[in-house]
Amino acid sequence: MSLSRRDFTAAMLGLPLIGHAASPQKKLAPSSSCTKAQVEQRLRADVICDLQTGHIIHLTGNLSEGALDTTQVPPASITKIQSVMEIMDRIKAGRLKADTLIPVSTYANAPARPYPVRDSILMALNPSLNVLDDIAKTIPDFMASMNARMKQMGMRNSRYLNATGYPSSPEIRASHRASVGDLLRSIRTFELDYARPEVTRELLGLDRITGIWKIAVDGIHRTQNTITLLEEAEGEKALPYKGVHSSKSGLTCEAGFISYVRYDDSDTGRSFIVLTFGHSTAEARDRHTETLLNKHRPDMQAFARSLAPKAETELLITPK
Repeated sequence: MSLSRRDFTAAMLGLPLIGHAASPQKKLAPSSSCTKAQVEQRLRADVICDLQTGHIIHLTGNLSEGALDTTQVPPASITKIQSVMEIMDRIKAGRLKADTLIPVSTYANAPARPYPVRDSILMALNPSLNVLDDIAKTIPDFMASMNARMKQMGMRNSRYLNATGYPSSPEIRASHRASVGDLLRSIRTFELDYARPEVTRELLGLDRITGIWKIAVDGIHRTQNTITLLEEAEGEKALPYKGVHSSKSGLTCEAGFISYVRYDDSDTGRSFIVLTFGHSTAEARDRHTETLLNKHRPDMQAFARSLAPKAETELLITPK
């Protein structure tokens, strides 16, 4: 039996395939569904940077600052951050409304159902469903506009071919790429210019759109590809880390588990991005991220204290 894209993702995460509950699904570890070559070729690296300036605090995995824009990776579901920014730009410009109903399929082989755009954003960023593919297909210039916007943001070493980071065709998937530096640009712009509460309230009528460990949208109640370090996390499996307020994770065979978290340091008032690549399991990714935070928090604080009190913030792109 062949698996659809959503079934494949659910199987790798060990999630139940919603709508296929008649028989229990075998839980598969990511490595069991991936080839040896895919696992061996994954980038295994970490980047920590200051959110506002982009100053690099820590690099590993044979990365150097000069190689950030030349090292390309499959962005997996980190892609969805850029797709959400494209949707919010369209709302800002009056070309789309937050309550516009667009039919999306919330699980494999399910008939599409109409959901407000704001709900699809929540489902995409938190339960990590691939509903943005369906939205992109209803807007003919969606991907072209998104890639043009990426270039304007300085993302000149990336090319996104679908809205969710997991194109169904292996050939297309191989060309859906982002440089590490461009991923940092995308994440920083999202956190600074789009995910702020005042922006999400204005454009979507929502207090926040990320950092939600569990979410219920019109009968859909699922955990995201869970990052247990979230301070707002809820549920028995949550292991919050003070100061971690938002995140996004991703998984493909080519990428392994990748994720970023935003860490707000209460001692210095400074925020940082911790981006990590190539883990075999979500648990290993989370333990590794916690280790990075513990080890390099003094370095982050030292950088924050080295800044002049009125250090200028790098100008980033704001919604149109």
